[in-house]
Amino acid sequence: MTKQSPTVMRIVAVLNFFLEHPQQIYSLAQVVKSLRLNRATTHSILLGLVDAGYLYRRSDKTYILGPVLPSLAANAQPLLSPFSVASHEMRGLVDELDVIASANAREGNEIVVKERASSVNHLGVRRPNSRGRHPLLPWGASFLMNKSAAEAEATMDQMEIAPSDRLRNDVLTQLECGRQYGFVVALHDETGGASHGIDESFRYVVEIAPDQTYRVGFMTAPIFGAAGEVALCISLHGLPAEMTGHAVVAAGKRLLQTCTHVTTFVRGRQPAAYPQT
Repeated sequence: MTKQSPTVMRIVAVLNFFLEHPQQIYSLAQVVKSLRLNRATTHSILLGLVDAGYLYRRSDKTYILGPVLPSLAANAQPLLSPFSVASHEMRGLVDELDVIASANAREGNEIVVKERASSVNHLGVRRPNSRGRHPLLPWGASFLMNKSAAEAEATMDQMEIAPSDRLRNDVLTQLECGRQYGFVVALHDETGGASHGIDESFRYVVEIAPDQTYRVGFMTAPIFGAAGEVALCISLHGLPAEMTGHAVVAAGKRLLQTCTHVTTFVRGRQPAAYPQT
């Protein structure tokens, strides 16, 4: 673990204090008492932050948040969105795994591709299941990953068009796989199973046997927001035609690692029982 500088931590503590109370006015004595810092040190930090514009010193020698921090935050906000961060993370992911990746958002009962990245070998390639907009179920089952099986069932019960038994089973199978591995795997269904309205048919698995061979259609994993909701999902397409279970899990763990990085960056909160990288 990196050793933290006491001086830096004191400055951060003062900044966080004012950011947490952006409209409040404080005296030196109040800041000292609240943060339990040395008076002389706190006074020096406050004056330095005033000089930098982070704080404003009033005529009565009290302090309030200055104009610089809100301005910096507003300028940085577009770069801090989950999609912006996911886009940067996907770039390394697609080059490493030689795949196509998409960052998907939920809009009602549909999922929409917001960002897309391809490795060199997949430039210009379009997959039937990676189009811009398609049904939430079963393709976006990962958006229910923060829910229990009963809650997922209740969500499906509330949909305008009642899901078929096959569709319900597909969703619940994906959720079970996601809770075990942290990602969902969709396999090409060579038996001609239901395609749910998209050009390709898939089936889903819960257990991935290391020595078994799989024809993976796509895999997906969620990114969680601050309230523990699924903010977006990242999907991988264009995986090798045949993969051992060991290779499938390795690719899935790399995807999970990417999603966890984005979740951490946006200060998201994963469910306690969700697999960790």
